[in-house]
Amino acid sequence: MKIKSKGPIHETIQHKTGDFLYDLQNDPHQLSPIKDEAVVRRMEKLLVKLMKETDAPLEMYERYGLKA
Repeated sequence: MKIKSKGPIHETIQHKTGDFLYDLQNDPHQLSPIKDEAVVRRMEKLLVKLMKETDAPLEMYERYGLKA
């Protein structure tokens, strides 16, 4: 279902500070974000794969800054 909105409202902490990736097994309190670009890219590729498998709408790729 699509609902027309007045425009994006970016008041979340994510939109103010960016995205973070954590190793929850070794850092369950999320104190040290992963800064390894290779790991971040690998996780993005896996996310895109799952989004394709579940027929995610194109708007979701745009929202997360990913290429479909």
